[in-house]
Amino acid sequence: MLAKQEAEELGFDEAILLDRDGMLAEGAGENLFLVKDGTLLTPPLASGALGGITRRSLLELARVAELPAV
Repeated sequence: MLAKQEAEELGFDEAILLDRDGMLAEGAGENLFLVKDGTLLTPPLASGALGGITRRSLLELARVAELPAV
């Protein structure tokens, strides 16, 4: 919540959070996904990303659609 509040105070709609190594981890209340060269990319849970229903569902849909996911 603090990250979202800080983002809004700076005029942004959302905050993107980084892990300890400076890599993308998640939004303040969202998972991050990107499709690049036909592969679904999402930060690993070890980065601090939430392992919630949306992430699990999208990874399952990618599997069913035979879309590689990392």
